[in-house]
Amino acid sequence: MILVFISARKIADFGLKNKSLTKDVVLVYIIFMKKILFYFVLFLSVLPLNAISLGDSLVFNVKYTFFRGKTRCRVDSVSEVNGNPVYCINYSTKISSKISIKALLFLDTTDLVPVKILTWNNTFGKKSHGKALFYQKEKLAKFYQWKGESLDSNIFRRKEKVQDVLTLPFFLMSIPFDSLDGKEFGLLQGEFKLKVVGSDTLKVNINGKKHKLPVIHVKSIPDILDAYISNDSLHLPVIVNAKQSFGSMKLSLSNFKLN
Repeated sequence: MILVFISARKIADFGLKNKSLTKDVVLVYIIFMKKILFYFVLFLSVLPLNAISLGDSLVFNVKYTFFRGKTRCRVDSVSEVNGNPVYCINYSTKISSKISIKALLFLDTTDLVPVKILTWNNTFGKKSHGKALFYQKEKLAKFYQWKGESLDSNIFRRKEKVQDVLTLPFFLMSIPFDSLDGKEFGLLQGEFKLKVVGSDTLKVNINGKKHKLPVIHVKSIPDILDAYISNDSLHLPVIVNAKQSFGSMKLSLSNFKLN
């Protein structure tokens, strides 16, 4: 597009020198090309560069208090609620035994608090299908239940304790860098605000290769989240530390596949 604009200017100069084009026509042509360039740049500026895609997969080494293992997170489906994307994420964790969890990541573009929550698990033979809590600023929760292809919802006050830290990696990937500082979000422990505390370079082993990776260091206020996000277009959640109701959890990225 920039080359087109330069070409337009050269054509205009040529036309004026050779008097083959009137001055008014040349000026209109230049203004027209400037407008095209403006809208092209505007289009690029609103592209969802940090969008999460179907099939995206992250694999982490997990340390939970005294236990170690691995967890794999994968976006299985994408739906929509009130114009906002809802990502169904499947987690398979192997620590002392294998635990399968499905979670919904709800990115609300209008509210201040995007929400992530446990929706389904198959731990110890117990199942609870298709349920999710989406917390709002007013200390209320929306309860969504899958019914076929649609979602039903009602509102009630939050009571339950659910560990929702495993949805944080994809949530961190979705936030543009210029929105990180001061970004508000909700967890079961309450409402939090992100704060950028600096940048660093980490030595990591990801996808079987060693890297020196520039990262952005973010924490939450109050103190519950401490994370490092790769300072590039991928926004990879390289390390995510989170305090739990009992103990703490550390996720270290070991493998990823993005579509």
